Amino acid sequence: MNMSINTGAQDERVRAINNWSPGEFALRDAWFAVAHLPQISEAPIRRLIHSQPYFLWLDHGRLRASEFPPSLAASRAGQASAFTGGKGDYPVESAYGFAWVWYGDPRNADPDLIPNVPFLPRDMVAPDYLRASFYYGATHELLSENVLDLTHINFIHRAAAGFDESESDEVRVLSDSESVTMIREAKQHHVPEFQRRYAGVTADRQDMFQIVHIFLRSSTAVLYTRFTPGEASMPLFQGIVPESRGRTLLNSAYSPSDQTPPLFSQEWPRHAPVVVEQDDSVLWPQNLRYGEPSSIIDRHTRFDSAGVEYRYRMTKLIERQKAGDFSYVPEDRPGRDLTELMRLRGSFSLKGGTRAAA
Repeated sequence: MNMSINTGAQDERVRAINNWSPGEFALRDAWFAVAHLPQISEAPIRRLIHSQPYFLWLDHGRLRASEFPPSLAASRAGQASAFTGGKGDYPVESAYGFAWVWYGDPRNADPDLIPNVPFLPRDMVAPDYLRASFYYGATHELLSENVLDLTHINFIHRAAAGFDESESDEVRVLSDSESVTMIREAKQHHVPEFQRRYAGVTADRQDMFQIVHIFLRSSTAVLYTRFTPGEASMPLFQGIVPESRGRTLLNSAYSPSDQTPPLFSQEWPRHAPVVVEQDDSVLWPQNLRYGEPSSIIDRHTRFDSAGVEYRYRMTKLIERQKAGDFSYVPEDRPGRDLTELMRLRGSFSLKGGTRAAA
């Protein structure tokens, strides 16, 4: 991964973000976590990826995904698109408690390209209270940028997060051809009331480590926060699904470490609806502005380095795909192990979860 942004490439990045317009190109050949496995039964459910329909159901216990509901599959077989190779059925896999479907050329659907989630057991399903699904009125790119910016927590979600001024607060941005990572380390910030009440922290100050890793093609995000002193950890999976230009689905799973106090694990997910409402209140007006012609270019500061890098890397990936190149750089494949990068602490057995069906 690139540890920094060199000066020679800075002008190219500035041009990329000044010309950025989200929601205008659909990146292909990627896996999307479109549904929690417990949401799928014999009765088909419908999902969308870039307005392409996906019907999911269990066929005698086997996970199926098709362009058509099972009742119409036979009569519409001749209408199947290139997304299923003209056969009607999409590649579909079960992993980390989600149904993953392929968007792109089905001949390239390699299960090893499913994004790595180091804190979720691959064959487990999170319990109900650790799972959620939400909709946003914005493109997946704007939601990804929001997730990628860890500093916005201090302003938009201050009531829930409670982070105050620290002795130091450093941010680093890493990237490669398929992902962007933001790492934030704060030293000696005031302990939030949430930590005192639900994690039993008695110290006045804590050190904080935060990381978010975004897979560009699928907008899948893995986030992790830990505190010292304190045993509470906040590992979060977010499957961001681009349904349309103005609607994005987010499927999430929280996987606290085995060492996290149970009360914290129970209470923290309850704040998710408030956080979503706050984020969407900012994103949907922004989405409307991008949908209208304008000569005004985006402004940014040095604090927006993660967003700048995201837009640059997305622009380069879009250029490759417009030229007909849908391949992955081998060392940047999303299935690679992220454990070391995320600096996880403790063990993650997903207590209370259930074993996924084979």
